[in-house]
Amino acid sequence: MPWRVETPMSQRQDFVEAWARGHWHPTELCARFGISRKTGYRWWHRYEAGGLAALVDQSRRPDRSPSALDAALGALLIGTRQAHPTWGAAKAAGLSDPRGSCWPRLVGLLRPSLHKDPLRTNIRQPTSA
Repeated sequence: MPWRVETPMSQRQDFVEAWARGHWHPTELCARFGISRKTGYRWWHRYEAGGLAALVDQSRRPDRSPSALDAALGALLIGTRQAHPTWGAAKAAGLSDPRGSCWPRLVGLLRPSLHKDPLRTNIRQPTSA
């Protein structure tokens, strides 16, 4: 007889089926499966809300990214990098925004974006000769 393959999904399914049968207290059931009560209740509430399909692993990506650049500023920075591929981040940040006075305070925040955006948007970096 072949060994039963234990996957996280099959363990979650076994857990919610055992919970639904009601033979064990939730705390005891969580201890039997080696999970915290918080995780056990999370799986049970997911199962109640969406059935077995809701027990699959969910994305851990945050809903929003507060440090992301807005699209207009990103396009401006990318345009500057495309127009002047040999400029470094400091020079590109200092000369790319027409907004003037508030710009120097943002340069420190934007330098990492000026380095990363060319990679993220497939802009070619100049090669050293």
